Amino acid sequence: MTINLHVNTSVSLLVCLLIAGWFVGLSEAQANCSTVTCYNGGTCNNYTASPPCLCPLPYIAPYCSAAADYCFTLQPDKGISELPVCLNGGNCTLTYTDPYFNCSCPNGYTGIRCNETVSTSEPVVSETTSPPDSSVIGIVIGAVCGGVAVIAGVTTVAVLIKTGKIPFPSSSVEPDSNEKQPEPPSNQSDNEDRQSSNRSQSNLSSSSSSSSLARSQFHQV
Repeated sequence: MTINLHVNTSVSLLVCLLIAGWFVGLSEAQANCSTVTCYNGGTCNNYTASPPCLCPLPYIAPYCSAAADYCFTLQPDKGISELPVCLNGGNCTLTYTDPYFNCSCPNGYTGIRCNETVSTSEPVVSETTSPPDSSVIGIVIGAVCGGVAVIAGVTTVAVLIKTGKIPFPSSSVEPDSNEKQPEPPSNQSDNEDRQSSNRSQSNLSSSSSSSSLARSQFHQV
């Protein structure tokens, strides 16, 4: 019982010391944040006294004021386990977006690290005809639509004529309503004609009477 009591007491004391130490360290870290300035979006480390700032990539501690030189940094998470970062004579420059470096590759190479060769074979050009001009398409469509409209119109007129809904056009020429019609003879002309006819009849009667008188005188002689 005595041994167990001593063990339990020791464990409890150790736990208390660890907790006390953690609180002391946390207090010191929080006290340091009042005097620490972090740059480039870095935040003060409230959990431990070191490093003072937690920095976003590509910036590095202690105060996030400088960027890591990713051109000469191994990055196993990106498959960069050997240097230089840019292979085959590529020129490396730093960037501030992932992957935080850029490789300018010489002729014949490509890829993020200039680790891929460019194919020198000529690209296969597909032999495809170019699409027709839109104006030509518009003309063709317009001509087709116009022809269909004319055929439809002629067919409709023929059906209407056949069913008697519209009369068939006659070949006789209708008199023009605007053409001047002959005026009927006036009453004066009628009177003159009647007088002339009466005079003619009187002359004929006189001639007949003269002929009868002459024949009568001839017989008397």
